[in-house]
This record gives sequence, structure tokens and C-alpha cells, in this order.
Amino acid sequence: MGFDLWKHLQDRVGEVDGAVRQNIGGGLRMAGDALSGILTDVSKKGAIPIPLTNVIPEARTVAGYGKSLLGPAGMPLRVMDNPGSSQFYQQAINAADYDPERQVVIFNKDIENQAEYDRLGQNLSNKDFGQFVGQIQPDGSVIVDDDYDTNRSALWHWNRLTTGKDKEGRELHPLNRAISGASGLHKKLEQAGWTNPHPFGAPGSVEIGTYQR
Repeated sequence: MGFDLWKHLQDRVGEVDGAVRQNIGGGLRMAGDALSGILTDVSKKGAIPIPLTNVIPEARTVAGYGKSLLGPAGMPLRVMDNPGSSQFYQQAINAADYDPERQVVIFNKDIENQAEYDRLGQNLSNKDFGQFVGQIQPDGSVIVDDDYDTNRSALWHWNRLTTGKDKEGRELHPLNRAISGASGLHKKLEQAGWTNPHPFGAPGSVEIGTYQR
């Protein structure tokens, strides 16, 4: 039986066609997975980047407040990450108490490292998440889901704004007085059900650093 050149060529063409179809199918699946990931990220964090939030920590803090204050109207906006803010969050994680049973880090006024809590509390970036409970993931990353709000009443903030003094009668720095004014406004809108409680991203999407065991 002689060599059938035509059949040989047909077989090779079939192999090439099969390989091309397989690669195209795989490529489309990969593209689809990538697009799905992008759309999911956008739905959780917003699509329209807010200028300067990717480079200036203070811009990120102000933008987070503004987006929350806008409520539903601010949902399309995206507050970007930046190195300075990320560095601050990592310092907060490092200072936080670790709860091995719940697998969380806790950053609040009752932590063991009071000196570091007080120091970090003077930084404007502390307003991004304030006191938080961070869930430690299997890879060590820390996710924060806490609502964006103030622990104080609107009246408490109003008194600080109008008097310029704290409850002990000490003079407030103008910045702290302004922050109380902004916090009081946010509290009133929050009580009205308007504010966005997760301006930096929907629950489960906001990673602020890594816990080093």
C-alpha cells in the first residue's frame, strides 16, 4: 500500500484546525474571566477614578469622605490606593492586637500599644477606617469591612465645632474643629439613610495590608 499524500495533508490540516480552535476557545475563556474580574471589581469599588487619590494620602481621605457623603450618587466614583495610605494602614495593622481565635486584628482605643495608637491617631489617614477589626485571610492579607461612620453623636461634633473646645474645655486645633463639623454633617446624613457606608469598596474587597505572624 503506497503513501497517500492527500490523506496525509488532510490529517495535518485537521490537527492544525483542532489546535487553533482549542487555543481560540481557551483565549476567549481567559478573556471572559479577565473581563468578569474587571466588572466585579468595578461593581465593588466604582469605575471613575478620583484624581490624585492614587498619589496623595490626604486626597484619598477627603475623597472617601466625599464619596460616602454623596451616597448613591457617589457609587460610580472610585477612590484609588496610594503608597502613603497603604504604609499608614500597615502601621495600624502592626500596632493592632491579634485575636487568634477569631483570626482578626483589632485596632481601637483599648489596644495594648497605646503609644502607637495615639501617634497614628494624629494622622489624617486614620479617618479612612478609624477603629477597625480586620479579618486575616489564609494568605495573611487583612480585609476591613467596617462601616464608614463616626462613633460620636452629631451633637457631640456640633459642640466641638461651635465652641472650638473639647469636653475638658481645651482649645481645639482648627483642623480638628473642621473635622468635627464634617463628621457631624456625615452623622446627620447617615441617620437619614443617605450615606454610603463603604466608600472604599464593598465588603470583602478592601485589603489594607498584611498580618505578619
